Amino acid sequence: MRKSSRATDSVSSPSFVVLTDHGSPGLFSLYRRVIRLEGVWAALARLFPSAIVLGLKCWFASLAERRPGPFVTIGSAHGFVFAALQFFCGWFAHRRTHVMFDLLLERKRRGLLGLFDAAKMHVFNKAVDLAVVWGTDDIATYSREYSIPPGKLRFHPFHNTLAAYDIEVGDDGYVFAGGNNGRDYQTLIEALRDIDYPVFIATQCEHVRHLAKGLNHIRVEAVTPEEFRKKMARSSFVVEAHPKDFFRTAGHQTFLNAMYLGKPFVMADARSAIGYFEDGEGWFVVDAGDSAALRERIFSLLSDRRLLCDMSIKARKVAAQPLFQADQNMCSLYNIALDVAHTRTCPGTSSPWRIECR
Repeated sequence: MRKSSRATDSVSSPSFVVLTDHGSPGLFSLYRRVIRLEGVWAALARLFPSAIVLGLKCWFASLAERRPGPFVTIGSAHGFVFAALQFFCGWFAHRRTHVMFDLLLERKRRGLLGLFDAAKMHVFNKAVDLAVVWGTDDIATYSREYSIPPGKLRFHPFHNTLAAYDIEVGDDGYVFAGGNNGRDYQTLIEALRDIDYPVFIATQCEHVRHLAKGLNHIRVEAVTPEEFRKKMARSSFVVEAHPKDFFRTAGHQTFLNAMYLGKPFVMADARSAIGYFEDGEGWFVVDAGDSAALRERIFSLLSDRRLLCDMSIKARKVAAQPLFQADQNMCSLYNIALDVAHTRTCPGTSSPWRIECR
């Protein structure tokens, strides 16, 4: 008999638990236990690196919890600390199934830092059962760089991050671009150089001001996260370009948020688009570094108001799909983790654990 749990308090507590290092304790409260730095742990985090303290607390929590189920962590430093504790203490302590998500790796470094990277990924290969990545291309990239078995990595789409905010959407007549890491502003500004339309670029990268010098229609400002969201919401559409040699895929949060707001999205980075939408379905995608193709797509939206409106309707429709909403997205990730946990202990059988998020 299949056991299931809804993400509400209307059913009895399930026999399994998902331990996590993230999220609101009030959401998925029937089956998820959120580990936070509170009380004495918060005091320790003021004396020692918080990543070490949180990783240690996660490990103790995994030992204290008697119900079966996985530990799902973000792919941050404390997640690797938890993995290391499970690895080094596995000879005397039960190792709980560990699934990471939001794994954002960089290229291996050289020298002593390279040795540290190699040691960290050795622990990952030994103690992490599965890692979720936001781009399909990241599987081959990470596997090649760090000798990670491809089966230990799985693509899962990201989600929008705006549902909790009250944002006024409109069109104040400008193209919006923004972000810091993983942006190719040279290609972007080259594409925007000759357009007769205002552009607002939200970034803390100082070199962008130099790239836009003398282009009076392009305004570059460092903004707060709240201002970033507001400026995106009041734009005509959103444009983004990524470097051709950027190590991993990028931009998923930006294009999902833009399309959630009903903003057509134009992106120069075809590999980061795979697994999300088809070209023309609320967005346009060209190859990274191709400023001419990016310019052509931008002009097509500016010169055809009907196309802009049609793309806006498509953008909002496709971004409204359940899997792109944060709660449904996490529900899907937790069910993947539950399957991994069950398969690890009972290979060849189907998991009796399932969360229904409605």
